Amino acid sequence: MAVHPLTSLALTALLLSVVVVVAQAAASASSDNNHHGIKANNLVVEACKNMSSDLLLKSVHFDEERCVSVLHSNNNSMVAKDHGDLVVIALDILDNRTNTVATKIDDILRGLTVRDKAWRAFKWCSADYGEMVRRLPVCRDFFLDVKPMGKKTPRSEAMDVLTCLDGLGEKSRDCAILLANNWDFDKTEEFYDNTRYINLAWGLTEMATDCRDNDANW
Repeated sequence: MAVHPLTSLALTALLLSVVVVVAQAAASASSDNNHHGIKANNLVVEACKNMSSDLLLKSVHFDEERCVSVLHSNNNSMVAKDHGDLVVIALDILDNRTNTVATKIDDILRGLTVRDKAWRAFKWCSADYGEMVRRLPVCRDFFLDVKPMGKKTPRSEAMDVLTCLDGLGEKSRDCAILLANNWDFDKTEEFYDNTRYINLAWGLTEMATDCRDNDANW
């Protein structure tokens, strides 16, 4: 059956209009996604810039570029709406990192055959990291309780989170110092690095709750 020329033209025009509408919708969605991504990136950059310039933090903290890189290693950072979201992301990254280091410590310890200073240092570190692995979910639960309140969080409740993180920081620092003094100093950077991951979560918690922890000594 032959198709009438006008019908054919009308069909072509209709198909073209559909293509244009779909393309416009896709472009609009892409624009919205990019806009949201930019907002998320700006939040991360702003938080990292503030922390890297903080005199109380920068001695053990990642610099701004590394801070941004660490947070962006978790895809949830692209949809983070506030500093509270970033704290949860930082705690999740820290949890993974701490478990990885704890496993490495125990692997090295099993390979040491002489009970010398290095062996004793790793025994202490194994105990410290074992406690850190158990404590991290507690710190996370404490923060999830105060997260909905944000900067309206009562100081006592915000300090519960920061004190929990302080304990992690002390153990991580002590392990790193022990290994630097009793093992191979050139191999201890990742242990100091874990202290920086803790410091990242700690600093973001201060931002999210507007609470300064002046008693931290690690």
